[in-house]
Amino acid sequence: MARNKQKYELFNSCKLLMIIAGVWSNKIKFSSDYKRKAYKIYSIGGQLYYVSCVIPFVIKLYQTIKMKDIETLTAVLKSVTFITTIIAKMSLCQTEKITKLISSAIEEEKAISSREDTNIKNIYSLHAKYCSAVVKVLISALYISGITCIAEAFYEAHQYFQDFNYLYPINKTLAESLKKPHAVQFWFPFDKDKHYVWAMTYECVHIIQSLIFNGAAQALINTAMIFLQAELKILQHCLTHYDKYYLKNPFVNIGNISVQTLKVFIVKHQKIIKWVEDFNHSFQNILLLEYLVISIMLATTLVELYQGDNLPFNTFFFMLCSMQLFILAWNANEILIESSSGLTDSLYNSPWYLEEENKTKVLVHIMMMRSLKPLAISIGPFGIMTMNAALSRMKLAYSVLSVMSNTS
Repeated sequence: MARNKQKYELFNSCKLLMIIAGVWSNKIKFSSDYKRKAYKIYSIGGQLYYVSCVIPFVIKLYQTIKMKDIETLTAVLKSVTFITTIIAKMSLCQTEKITKLISSAIEEEKAISSREDTNIKNIYSLHAKYCSAVVKVLISALYISGITCIAEAFYEAHQYFQDFNYLYPINKTLAESLKKPHAVQFWFPFDKDKHYVWAMTYECVHIIQSLIFNGAAQALINTAMIFLQAELKILQHCLTHYDKYYLKNPFVNIGNISVQTLKVFIVKHQKIIKWVEDFNHSFQNILLLEYLVISIMLATTLVELYQGDNLPFNTFFFMLCSMQLFILAWNANEILIESSSGLTDSLYNSPWYLEEENKTKVLVHIMMMRSLKPLAISIGPFGIMTMNAALSRMKLAYSVLSVMSNTS
């Protein structure tokens, strides 16, 4: 019974990842007050610990600019941009607007799972499975890139100690001049080479935290958009077969039942429109940040790949950024299509031509006219998120690489 219920829970993976990250602001059932307080301490402590890394990164950036080290500057700039974005997404995910939006979506999800209509349940179940697959792919790619970064740092550290042990008996000065590799370009208030184990431990913890927070934010954005797709698909099904969803009223004739049934679906459509508007108001800043930062990440990672720096990690990281961008654009593009041509086709395929009452046909026509204005996911001043917008970011990254390669 529990398994059957779980397959209709689209927000299940998203909720789990956000709870692990400590950014789930909705209610959580705890068996005791002690556990509730422990989770609150874990949530606040983890976020404060992560936010505290901004100052060392900024100091390192300042030092790198002062030293005019271009190679290190690219890596530090990429890290600062990435961390700042994650912190911004962490904060935005916990705002009241987004919390209310998630709550209303989960309530709608519960209403769908309690319905007897198997067709609607199957549509939602299909989107829940798709959402689970998308989240798994994104999280897997994210963690592979993070693990690659840590593994690469440990491999370089192993190589360093081998070279050091080999050179030390031969040439002590040369051996001591070797630089110890680090997982992250970071400033420490102590000698990071002298306290190498502590420095590397902090860097690895920082990478793991970045993976957890970024994964939770990615899951939330994509889950919310897939939920909208599911709602539109359910509405399309109801409109195509509206004659099977007649309101049960023995005192109203068939013609009037058609009108009343369509009015219910018009209200449902208006609710989805309002949900998209609320989504844009709540998530617009997150999507704008994601759009801008992925553009910068793609460009800087391509430059590092061209220079031959950290090839294993940068290869996976470039693939991850590309995947995040195109999955985001694909889901946004699906909302655009399903809210326009998808709704129009479902209305056209409905049995409107069998209706004798003209008012029913007028309502169908009005809904068709409204669907000519598609629902779109906004990215602020850059317009709307589509596959073309994603492709333009890839073109920009290659343009930056071309400029850099020509000037070098």
